[in-house]
Order: sequence, then structure tokens, then C-alpha cells
Amino acid sequence: QLTASVSEVVNQVANLPLEALVTDMRQTIQSLNRLISSPQVAGSVASLNTSLERLDAILAKVDTQTTPLLGSLQGAAESAEAALSSAEGLVADDSEIIYALNQLLDELTDAARSIRVLADYLESHPEALVRGKAGSQN
Repeated sequence: QLTASVSEVVNQVANLPLEALVTDMRQTIQSLNRLISSPQVAGSVASLNTSLERLDAILAKVDTQTTPLLGSLQGAAESAEAALSSAEGLVADDSEIIYALNQLLDELTDAARSIRVLADYLESHPEALVRGKAGSQN
């Protein structure tokens, strides 16, 4: 039985088109060799190498410029934070500016009230512009 199996395998191998397979393999290897040796592939590899070198140079420049840029951005962020803090201090409820503005508004309110009283008096006594207020000495 073992001999029969081995015989069958040997017969199958003998029936294979080995010559055609070897010829096809040789042609495939020759085609690959021509392709690899072609000027187009050599040019493509050289072009790819040049492109990679340029990319390395660009990345090196970007890398050297990124650090100062990040430092500048951090400085700008710190400056903006300080300015915001100062602005918050200016408009806080207990700030000097808010106190002064409140005083100014009070004084403007008093001045407007005085002007209103004067206007009412002059409306009632227009002669006061020429003679002065009644009962006052000129």
C-alpha cells in the first residue's frame, strides 16, 4: 500500500509540465530583472531619495522654528492673562475707578438737579437774568 502511494505521487510529479513551469519561472525572473534594472525604476528611486532628503531638511527647519514659536505663544498667553487680571482689577466692585465713577455720577446728578432748579426759577422769574435774584444784593 505504501509502495502504491509513493508510485502514485511519483506518477503525478512525472505528469507535471515541469519544462513549461521552469520556462515560465525563467521568463518571470527575466521580466523582474528588466523591470528592476530599468532606468525608470532607477530614476524613481533617485527621485524618491531626493524627495526624502528635502523632506528631512524641511522637518529640521520646522523643528528649529517650532521651539521659539511655542515660546512666543506662551509669552503672549502670559501677557494676555496679566492684562486680563489687570482689567478685572480695574472693574472690581471695590476698585478705585469704580469708586471715582460712582462719585462722579453722584456729582453729575447733583449738578443736573441744580440746573433743573435754576431753569424752573428762571422760567418763573425771567427778570432775574437782568436784575438778579429777588432779595439778593448786587
